[in-house]
Amino acid sequence: MRARSPRSGWPFIRAIRWWLRHEGGRVIYLLRHGETEFNREGRYQGAADSPLTERGQGQSLTCGRILQRHLDGRLPPLWCSPQPRAQVTAGLVARALPPLDLRLDPRLREISMGVWDGLTRAEIESGWPGTRKAHPPRQWMFHAPGGERLEQVLDRLRALLADAASLPDVIFVGHGVTGRLLRGLHRNLPLPEALLLDAAQNAVFALGPDGSETRLD
Repeated sequence: MRARSPRSGWPFIRAIRWWLRHEGGRVIYLLRHGETEFNREGRYQGAADSPLTERGQGQSLTCGRILQRHLDGRLPPLWCSPQPRAQVTAGLVARALPPLDLRLDPRLREISMGVWDGLTRAEIESGWPGTRKAHPPRQWMFHAPGGERLEQVLDRLRALLADAASLPDVIFVGHGVTGRLLRGLHRNLPLPEALLLDAAQNAVFALGPDGSETRLD
């Protein structure tokens, strides 16, 4: 759902906040790190890293303001991937919020693509011809030489969700692929559908009770 300007959209924002808080159960506020140099160059980052671009820094600040509006003074813990791009994003997000309890959780890290980390699609296809076409759309990345397999990623994300279930609310700062998989697990989506979910870097996804999801802009 998209909010209008803070003034004109205030009743809309208030209605979303009421729904998230009164339908029962905890809310996970999930966001992806801001745009990085590798994102801009079309490189798969995986376990590699690159700095946030100026645009990515702005996206992270925007997510902080979104959380400020919707948290309404509440102070949930912030769990963050330990990868530098996520930590920088979390620091920018936190500027708009009161001091939060920050926890670095390796289960939020991006899928490792082994020797493919940092490569473009063209470079992967050149070095490993036909690999991508040998698997269903977007599932080829789970077959990278030296990389993580799908079940390894899902196991850590399931454990993460189980630990978060005891909290009233929590903020997750993570990544593109693992963020899609988290939302897919939460919504009980088939894998192909989960991997096609939007992974915007300037929005927050509120994962509510009973598998609900609301996009906050």
